[in-house]
Amino acid sequence: MSASQIMSSKKDELKELLSQDSRRSERLSVPVYLFYSYLPDTEWIGPQSVEDVGGDGLRFQNRHSIAKNTELQLKINLTKDPTPLIFKCSVVRCEEISHSEQLPTAKKEDKFSIGVKFFKMEHNDRQRYVNFICGKILSSYLTGEDTNDEP
Repeated sequence: MSASQIMSSKKDELKELLSQDSRRSERLSVPVYLFYSYLPDTEWIGPQSVEDVGGDGLRFQNRHSIAKNTELQLKINLTKDPTPLIFKCSVVRCEEISHSEQLPTAKKEDKFSIGVKFFKMEHNDRQRYVNFICGKILSSYLTGEDTNDEP
């Protein structure tokens, strides 16, 4: 196989992989913890390690599976902000993960990766979320500082 054929094949594989990902925004790995509750309950479960975040959702690791379309309420304690960010979301995927796929910050019993899509946030909450994530990215990737805020 020629180099050009190999590149074409790899390009086709990449296109296929990207077309399978239904998320509409870029994902970033940012060290964050969250708590969640099943709606309409108000008992918080966590802290849970977040795998990645995006503009319209995030993934976190969890001990138990959570059914697709389950509505949850998430709480993220923002650094330097006494009021936690609380918003609603819906589970869009739940996948079993192996031990090697666990985050270093996850609990050893976390066996599932839970993907959620945010419901529409209030403008101020969306702004706080974006500012928080941008701050985490800047601290983590530009300065090399550990920004993992232990809960």
